[in-house]
Amino acid sequence: MEPELQKAIAQIKPNERDDVAREFLKRLDQRGLKERDLASQLGLSTHHASRMNADDVSKLASFTYHSHPDIFQDVMADQPALLKFFSNPMVGAALGAVAAKWLRR
Repeated sequence: MEPELQKAIAQIKPNERDDVAREFLKRLDQRGLKERDLASQLGLSTHHASRMNADDVSKLASFTYHSHPDIFQDVMADQPALLKFFSNPMVGAALGAVAAKWLRR
């Protein structure tokens, strides 16, 4: 799924990408994960959402997807620029499989 996510993030406008990064960081901070720690752990070029490039936001999104799927789902639902990403049938199928696996636990 990450290659598709990277493509979707690279295609959105920089200011929308900033909004996505800011929202991920805000919600992860509420779980006790600080911006600087995440930047270090994920190898991001910066801990400032407004300075993140598409690769940084992709890494942040991928981390959130795997470690905090509820946050990932909430942020993606709130970001209209990325809704197109979810309308792709292949992505929908992948998300369905992940959701089914997650719900079985």
